[in-house]
Amino acid sequence: MIVPKLKSDVAGLLLLIIVLLLNALTSNPLVFLRFGFPVAGIGIGFIIPDLLTTIALTVLFYLSLE
Repeated sequence: MIVPKLKSDVAGLLLLIIVLLLNALTSNPLVFLRFGFPVAGIGIGFIIPDLLTTIALTVLFYLSLE
Protein backbone atom coordinates (compact mmCIF):
# COMPACT_ATOMS: atom_id res chain seq x y z
CA MET A 1 0.00 0.00 0.00
CA ILE A 2 2.83 2.41 0.75
CA VAL A 3 4.87 1.64 -2.39
CA PRO A 4 2.30 2.97 -4.94
CA LYS A 5 1.92 6.18 -2.92
CA LEU A 6 5.70 6.56 -2.77
CA LYS A 7 5.98 6.09 -6.55
CA SER A 8 3.27 8.70 -7.03
CA ASP A 9 5.10 11.18 -4.81
CA VAL A 10 8.42 10.56 -6.56
CA ALA A 11 6.80 10.97 -9.99
CA GLY A 12 5.17 14.23 -8.86
CA LEU A 13 8.44 15.57 -7.50
CA LEU A 14 10.26 14.56 -10.68
CA LEU A 15 7.63 16.39 -12.74
CA LEU A 16 8.05 19.43 -10.49
CA ILE A 17 11.84 19.41 -10.96
CA ILE A 18 11.50 19.14 -14.76
CA VAL A 19 8.96 21.97 -14.90
CA LEU A 20 11.12 24.23 -12.73
CA LEU A 21 14.18 23.47 -14.88
CA LEU A 22 12.24 24.36 -18.03
CA ASN A 23 11.02 27.50 -16.28
CA ALA A 24 14.60 28.52 -15.53
CA LEU A 25 15.65 27.88 -19.13
CA THR A 26 12.75 29.77 -20.69
CA SER A 27 13.14 32.73 -18.33
CA ASN A 28 16.49 33.51 -19.94
CA PRO A 29 16.05 35.93 -22.87
CA LEU A 30 19.18 34.56 -24.56
CA VAL A 31 17.36 31.29 -25.22
CA PHE A 32 14.68 33.11 -27.20
CA LEU A 33 17.27 35.14 -29.09
CA ARG A 34 19.02 31.91 -30.02
CA PHE A 35 15.85 30.51 -31.61
CA GLY A 36 14.91 33.77 -33.32
CA PHE A 37 12.03 34.94 -31.14
CA PRO A 38 11.82 38.64 -30.25
CA VAL A 39 12.76 39.43 -26.67
CA ALA A 40 11.08 42.83 -26.34
CA GLY A 41 7.34 43.28 -25.98
CA ILE A 42 4.73 40.81 -24.92
CA GLY A 43 5.22 37.53 -26.69
CA ILE A 44 5.98 33.90 -26.19
CA GLY A 45 8.97 34.76 -24.00
CA PHE A 46 6.71 36.15 -21.31
CA ILE A 47 3.95 33.54 -21.53
CA ILE A 48 5.94 30.30 -21.28
CA PRO A 49 7.71 30.96 -17.94
CA ASP A 50 4.45 32.05 -16.31
CA LEU A 51 2.68 29.00 -17.68
CA LEU A 52 5.40 26.72 -16.34
CA THR A 53 5.21 28.42 -12.94
CA THR A 54 1.46 27.79 -12.89
CA ILE A 55 2.04 24.11 -13.71
CA ALA A 56 4.65 23.82 -10.95
CA LEU A 57 2.29 25.38 -8.41
CA THR A 58 -0.49 23.04 -9.52
CA VAL A 59 1.78 20.02 -9.02
CA LEU A 60 2.76 21.27 -5.55
CA PHE A 61 -0.89 21.81 -4.67
CA TYR A 62 -1.78 18.30 -5.88
CA LEU A 63 1.05 16.74 -3.88
CA SER A 64 0.02 18.62 -0.75
CA LEU A 65 -3.52 17.23 -1.02
CA GLU A 66 -2.33 13.61 -1.11
